[in-house]
Amino acid sequence: MSQNLKADTFNTQWQESFKDIQCYQDDEVKETLTRLLNDTELLSTISELFTIGPSPQKVPFEYLADVNTVDGFQSWVAEHLFPIIESTYESLSISGLDKLDPKTPYLFISNHRDIVMDPLILNKALRQYGFATSHCAIGDNLLQHYAANDLALLNRCFKVFRSLKSPRAMLKAMKTQSEYIRFLHFNLKSHVWIAQKEGRAKDNIDKTNPALIKMLGLAKPKEQTLSNYLSALNIVPVSFSYEWDPCDIDKAQELHEIENTSLYEKDRLEDFKSTKKGLSENKGRIHLSFGEKLNITSEHDHKDIAKLIDDCIHQNYHAYPINYACFNREQPEAVLDSRYDRLELEQAIAQLDDRLKSENAEIKARVCKAYSQVIKKV
Repeated sequence: MSQNLKADTFNTQWQESFKDIQCYQDDEVKETLTRLLNDTELLSTISELFTIGPSPQKVPFEYLADVNTVDGFQSWVAEHLFPIIESTYESLSISGLDKLDPKTPYLFISNHRDIVMDPLILNKALRQYGFATSHCAIGDNLLQHYAANDLALLNRCFKVFRSLKSPRAMLKAMKTQSEYIRFLHFNLKSHVWIAQKEGRAKDNIDKTNPALIKMLGLAKPKEQTLSNYLSALNIVPVSFSYEWDPCDIDKAQELHEIENTSLYEKDRLEDFKSTKKGLSENKGRIHLSFGEKLNITSEHDHKDIAKLIDDCIHQNYHAYPINYACFNREQPEAVLDSRYDRLELEQAIAQLDDRLKSENAEIKARVCKAYSQVIKKV
């Protein structure tokens, strides 16, 4: 019964509310791109984001003039932008996706390391294995500029309202988000990606917020059990493993400020700077691991389901030399079986020490601890 659930049972008011969060439709693409291509400030900003390496490539905006659909825009990203990004990492490996069915819609729930790279890498993997690209949840705090909003909605992103303060408004927004995910999954048969909790895990402690599971259940039909409904969403945990995090020092500094300064306030350009670093600076090797669809039973509550997701994400981490080296530095007395030899570990920690040479002891310790978290969970 759950697999045949249709979104056309929604009332008109709910469907109208999707307009506040949904990605652009094909009939909106041409007008949006025309507007963007006439904005010289925007084109300059995008060019700045993708000015990468000693011999940066020019972003070929001219090819957008012939794009009329969301698929066409994503193809332009894959063909013209991703080759620029590929120069910033050594390799990308993928596991588990070959065991999933391209014709089955999945709800991917993952850890969150990078604002833009995570969804880009996810969709690259899906395209590579013959899957349709995923609709990706993105916080409205990242869409304050109209251009960022347009680019995200062109790329199958949908909004998650994080700037709301009123409990009533927050509940209404969560219901709309839940209904939209139901609509995408059961009506459009589309894949959906959402991070396991709000924002990036700046300390690399990846724990699913049980409130996320509660949100997903808000769209459950009254006649259906929660476990059956969540099972029908085909939840698949996904693990992102980056060898190097371009924003590692920035994340440590932000956490330090939050814990030690009551007046901490996020700089309005901070997300742009993080996006720029994440896109342009070295990431080493990247591994993306897709787990198996969750086996949810009537005995599982929202906390149990969050734990199932966590366990799968942690089990599927791909550890690199820097992770082992930082763990060894943190816990020198621990006996750890590393897949890397001593020279690889020494080279990794020397590279990190060079990156941290201008930082104080507190920041050095935070960065090291963040890299070691991968080992603590495997």
